[in-house]
Amino acid sequence: MATIYGNGDFTRAKTMRILTTAINKNVYDCPNYLQASIYAKQVMLPDTLSESHYRADSVNRCAIIIMSLPCNYNTSDTTTFYSLYRSVIHNCGLRKQTP
Repeated sequence: MATIYGNGDFTRAKTMRILTTAINKNVYDCPNYLQASIYAKQVMLPDTLSESHYRADSVNRCAIIIMSLPCNYNTSDTTTFYSLYRSVIHNCGLRKQTP
């Protein structure tokens, strides 16, 4: 798989920056999801990313999925799109660093 942010392992802080950037890119394309993105970045990511290091390939995969989310959902329902962000983060295959 091609990488967009690098290879190896990423710290929790770098993983958070990468996924936040991916959400920002998605919101740039879909500005109606701004409220959901703020909540996702400020609450959901810090709560979800509990490991100290993550595999770069899994972080890259999750970032690509987030940036590719379509804009054709009901934009009046922030909760629905927040749930979509949460679902992607929980199911995109983030893997912790293995010794």
